[in-house]
Amino acid sequence: MRITTLTLAVALQASMSLAASFPTSISRQPLRVRPPSERLSVGLNVEEIERSIDMDEGDDDVLSASSASIYVGYDILHWFTAFLTLGASEVDADSDSDEDSSAGLKVSTGVSAYLWEVDVLEPSFMAGRFSFKPTLELSRYAADSSDGDSSWFDLTVALPLGYEMFDRHPVSSEGVDTSLALYAGPAVSYMFGSVGSGAGDGDFVGDDVFGFIGGVDLFLAPTVSLGAEVSFLGETAIMG
Repeated sequence: MRITTLTLAVALQASMSLAASFPTSISRQPLRVRPPSERLSVGLNVEEIERSIDMDEGDDDVLSASSASIYVGYDILHWFTAFLTLGASEVDADSDSDEDSSAGLKVSTGVSAYLWEVDVLEPSFMAGRFSFKPTLELSRYAADSSDGDSSWFDLTVALPLGYEMFDRHPVSSEGVDTSLALYAGPAVSYMFGSVGSGAGDGDFVGDDVFGFIGGVDLFLAPTVSLGAEVSFLGETAIMG
């Protein structure tokens, strides 16, 4: 999602003896009329996490958590984006548990690369654009509860193949208003951390390392999109 802003100089009329101190005397030429950076993108991520884990005692369990975070990305190169997310995360309590819980810090950093694309023009009903955009992300989640603190790291590499269908001819993105993008591919995720319990902390690692991701993005305008993603690594997680 690209954010475009415009600086507008407005002359204010003021009938005061010290008019030179007020905006009516300021030049009508603004210092900057372009966006702060056309390479900047921002967004909001919401996650519902389900992940099979192996406790260090040898027991199997399922980690259920949720998070919400702000996304900020910057295109270092026209095809290479570095990003950061910052927000809150919480471990979902069991339905039969009365323990109090509170959100902790969720932060992540990563990179995404737009490595390849090809346009398919014929047949016309299949006109669209194939692309390959691998992503690497390192995330840290934390949460508090009456039984103890929980925190974990997740290092994920996703290799999705995308297919985008434009509302116009896809040779050029100029003038394109809306599009629908689908993507799917393999993912590798290594997760480890600790969860609080009444008897103390227990360390764990993710049960499944190899999995699959798939998603859809709807571009409502060239600079605005809504999307949803599903990942399967033993259990199913959803992100929007």
